Amino acid sequence: MLSEDTRYRWRLIGLTGQNSARSNCGAEVVLDAALPEGENFDVVMLCSGNDGRDFNNRETLAWLRRRYGSGCRIGAVGDGAFVLARAGLLEKHGCAIHWRHLPAFKERYPDIDVSRALYRISGPIVTAAGGAGALDMMLALIAEDHGKRASDAIARWFLHERARAHGEEQPMAEALIAGSSDTRLTRALALMADHLEDTLSIGDIAEAAGCSRRQLQRLFLTRTGTSPMRCYSEMRLDRARTLLRDTAMPVTEVAVACGYPSPSHFARAYRARFGETPRADRR
Repeated sequence: MLSEDTRYRWRLIGLTGQNSARSNCGAEVVLDAALPEGENFDVVMLCSGNDGRDFNNRETLAWLRRRYGSGCRIGAVGDGAFVLARAGLLEKHGCAIHWRHLPAFKERYPDIDVSRALYRISGPIVTAAGGAGALDMMLALIAEDHGKRASDAIARWFLHERARAHGEEQPMAEALIAGSSDTRLTRALALMADHLEDTLSIGDIAEAAGCSRRQLQRLFLTRTGTSPMRCYSEMRLDRARTLLRDTAMPVTEVAVACGYPSPSHFARAYRARFGETPRADRR
């Protein structure tokens, strides 16, 4: 519609034996083929909806490795990065992944460079955190192929204010909730997120954020409705819940990874927040 000629053609591919695929929202998509070998693809994009971390279909993993070896660009959206990691395609390239899956990915693949970027382009490997980040990544790839003018025209068509840059970080969930552009708050939240295991004092966080402890308290109460300490505790416990549900880490290791050296302290805090013990939640 924005170009007089066809710039891209795509095919929807699924597992062998499948004629359709059902998304996790329930929508069914008709597939064109199942892992075809005879076609030369320029790009293969893997879409996954919250089940990529458990995907272990050997045929598909081998097919992805063959496409990569043939010079095809391989991409993934959301937790599809887990599939690329399992296929052994991320060691040299790293990836971006949604903040929800970041703790589990780091625990499962500690040697892979993973970030909170909206998307990441590293040679033949491209990954997007998901959501609007996938659009930003595709706009960047279109700009590579057809120039920034074409990319900007598509962004305007999608009412996208601007194509965000490669490496630009995802807004953290807490910052989105706060709805604040105050750099002191976003800096404090980023520090908390980066120090969930080796917890910092609120005084240290305030100093690094460029304000006094009293100012930080007031800023959090105004923007988040809670104190910095409570917010920090909730971030640690949210990470613990993610690790309990998305990994096989022992409960005691989850406690330590979230800044709770005492399992009993961890269990009490967890129950107070979620209404059940860590072990009961895992079950």
